[in-house]
Amino acid sequence: SRSGTYYYRLKQMDYDGGYEYSEIIAIDVVLNAQPSLKAYPNPVSVNTQLELFVMTSDVAQVTMTDLMGRTVRQSTSHKLSAGLNTIDINCADLSVGSYIVLVRIGDIQQYELIQVTK
Repeated sequence: SRSGTYYYRLKQMDYDGGYEYSEIIAIDVVLNAQPSLKAYPNPVSVNTQLELFVMTSDVAQVTMTDLMGRTVRQSTSHKLSAGLNTIDINCADLSVGSYIVLVRIGDIQQYELIQVTK
């Protein structure tokens, strides 16, 4: 859950009680402070899910527009907990075409293009 260098080694235990250690391996972990956004399934016919990963609890505003910028889904608020979050979006009443999902979390905006098929 934190950026930094992590060190690992394995201990192999034999059936006779003997053991050996592997070499120590260092892994540098850099966590991105930006939320990540992914929609699936995409293309969608009925429902799609937005997968949002955030580092801390927050509130997301989700708005959906067509490619001309017209709002097709009004902004809705979703409480997010730290980690992976899922938001369901019903697309059954939308016409076939491409749409932009805008997610605002504080000052950060992220976009995902979804394709609606029937």
